Amino acid sequence: MKARLFDTIEDYEAVNAAVSAWRGYPRDGTERYAPPDPAQDADGHYVMLVMPDLIDVEIGEAVPFPTAALVDEADVVMPAEEEPTP
Repeated sequence: MKARLFDTIEDYEAVNAAVSAWRGYPRDGTERYAPPDPAQDADGHYVMLVMPDLIDVEIGEAVPFPTAALVDEADVVMPAEEEPTP
């Protein structure tokens, strides 16, 4: 699976809204394409997983998932989990 990283939550939300509208959400009990509270990688980027059928698809005048902007999900470095303090 591929992922797209966003610098700001606003950019993430804008693309999520565009994709959600294009795919016809809400539907089947799901409100939007990606969750409203995305994971962040170790560098603070917001992470959106990209379904293969959306890669290089034009949505309106934007192309939110051009191949050049994608990374492999396995290459996304998530923050280390902190050890609980006793």
